[in-house]
Amino acid sequence: MRRGYIIAGRIATPFFVAGLIVYSYLTKRQRARVILTDRQHRVLLIQGIISKGNWTLPGGGLKRRESAVDAARRELQEEVGLSLPKSSFKYLRKLGRPEVKIPYIASLYHVRINDDEVQKIKIDTREIREAAWFARSRLPANLSNEAIVALDQNLNER
Repeated sequence: MRRGYIIAGRIATPFFVAGLIVYSYLTKRQRARVILTDRQHRVLLIQGIISKGNWTLPGGGLKRRESAVDAARRELQEEVGLSLPKSSFKYLRKLGRPEVKIPYIASLYHVRINDDEVQKIKIDTREIREAAWFARSRLPANLSNEAIVALDQNLNER
């Protein structure tokens, strides 16, 4: 079943990306992203089922009348199974994506978790292909532009 999700995701990716561009132009829907780090200062990156295979940060779009921090909390719960209090989320800044030339704004948060919380991570295999921890010095080559900007400008300060 999981293999079917991955194959379907690869087929659907170009259509999904095109739809996301149109949707972003029409709605200007904001997003939230999370730099999730552990006690060893590693960062958790994910690869979505529907994606080009790049590693990126957990997160997603805000629902109607949802705050950015609530969206960040919800997306972290949905994608990696962590339910954390709002106080865990430190707002960093707004993150744009000028390389895609669409109206894209994401509120970027940082969350540091302890070893017990690391053990609780359980990815949603219908949405996430893979999740892995990376040391700052060993980030993957196929990192999304958004993650490159977010990590480059914010991870070294944490």
